[in-house]
Amino acid sequence: MTESTGFTNDVEICIVACKRSGHHAILNWIAEQFAAEPYVLNNCRVGESPFTETRRRLERRGSVDEAEACRAEESGALTEKRLLIYNFEDCDLRAVFSPEERSRRERALGPSRTRLNVVVLRDHYNLFASRLHRVRLGSDVPRERLDKALAARDLYVQYARECLGETSIVDEPCIPVLYNHWFTDAAYRRDLSARLGGTFRDDSMRRVAAHGEGSSFDGVAFGGRADEMAVLDRWRGLASNHFYRAIVGDAAMRRCTARLFPELDGPPPSLTRQTIGRVSGLFLRALDGPARFLRRRGVLR
Repeated sequence: MTESTGFTNDVEICIVACKRSGHHAILNWIAEQFAAEPYVLNNCRVGESPFTETRRRLERRGSVDEAEACRAEESGALTEKRLLIYNFEDCDLRAVFSPEERSRRERALGPSRTRLNVVVLRDHYNLFASRLHRVRLGSDVPRERLDKALAARDLYVQYARECLGETSIVDEPCIPVLYNHWFTDAAYRRDLSARLGGTFRDDSMRRVAAHGEGSSFDGVAFGGRADEMAVLDRWRGLASNHFYRAIVGDAAMRRCTARLFPELDGPPPSLTRQTIGRVSGLFLRALDGPARFLRRRGVLR
């Protein structure tokens, strides 16, 4: 913290999103709006210092000097930062923005001149296609994977309701970012840049975010032309999968997606209510174990 300003950070941005929502690409784009090299803390954990998980990651990959610098910040030797960005993935908004967690972050990060909170949301058809693409969705679906998928369903609805203004869990100013609109609409991005207080720049739209090994479908193969990826058609690759259809057929998620992404015009033809209604019998024959699990959780009827 400088004596002249009284602030450690000029701009502090907290991003909350579901995994595979495209939020790392949005993070890079947000940094571009401020023309500043961001200090990024990735995948923060509720109940820990925002620096802790980044320090662990640096230690795992053997980046000794960077890990030690991060450890110093974690210990309270804070350096001035023009732009501090950190994110929470797959976290309950009530936990991230509880009074206790907010106080923990303020103590760990230092005072900021400007604080912004961003909730990123992608339509659930493509979100779950990306989340499940790398997993073999057969009779050997791991119980842990089922648990995470079902938990993400509930988080999606929570995030969507916040973006719709039905709840006000996130501290103000809260800026919702709808990934589909951000990816396709330059006017939407220009307006978003203004809401963030930045200067509109768009060069990063062609870069693939390296976090999470890039795209679930394409990796980093579209580096330099990320805007050409078929990110709004990922659902097609899993449209015939019973587990995927059972998850995305959730009525609450469909309602939220219809309101936030009306351009999708409802579920894709292969994911209609009639199709979802037939999944139960197919699931019992093909995926007996996961089917029983999903019935207990209320996904299949």
